[in-house]
Amino acid sequence: GACRSLNMIGRADLDAETSKTVPLDENELRPVSLPPTFVGCVAISPPLDLDKGMTVLEQPKAKVWHKYLLDGIFVWMDNIKGSISPDAISKVDRAATALSIREFDDILVAPLHGFASAADYYAKCSPARCLAAIRRPTLLIRARDDPFLWPGDCDTPALTDNPNITALLPQNGGHIGFVSWQGLRLMPWAEITAAKWMAAQFARQRTAGAAAGAAGAAA
Repeated sequence: GACRSLNMIGRADLDAETSKTVPLDENELRPVSLPPTFVGCVAISPPLDLDKGMTVLEQPKAKVWHKYLLDGIFVWMDNIKGSISPDAISKVDRAATALSIREFDDILVAPLHGFASAADYYAKCSPARCLAAIRRPTLLIRARDDPFLWPGDCDTPALTDNPNITALLPQNGGHIGFVSWQGLRLMPWAEITAAKWMAAQFARQRTAGAAAGAAGAAA
């Protein structure tokens, strides 16, 4: 979700929602126009390669989690069925028979959004291919032991090559499970880290704005 400081905007997202964090022109992999007040964004436990991440999710160790996610999709479909156009009902009904998220994407999500298949959707929408194009400060938090995402994501070159990206890649943390002890209390480490980082971006932007204003007045 978005957070604000005066007239500045920041954004933080979890898991798959991070694919929406940095708007890009999908054809040319260049950032779309963002207001100068958009100072930064945070991604926590993002999948960077969707196809390889889905392969991990299909492994036996993730069977329970995969079923949980798929069942959640089916519940969501039942809730929106009344608002779906009659010509799309047959596709929705067919998608409800999917045995995996990949099959569901292949039947419904991909064609619904103009992709040839789930493989085409994953290839064109994987955040990894867009990281080099990021031009605003971005904090990425991702555990190397995340059981539901491809481990190789953490070694994506753009995470270290792009100076606009700050990547925190702790060995432990699981999937959106970052906690730390403060005395006798367990605290949400990722959220606290993200809030402090975003506050620093706001402060840096305010300082830069004040300096630019002073320079303009002197001129």
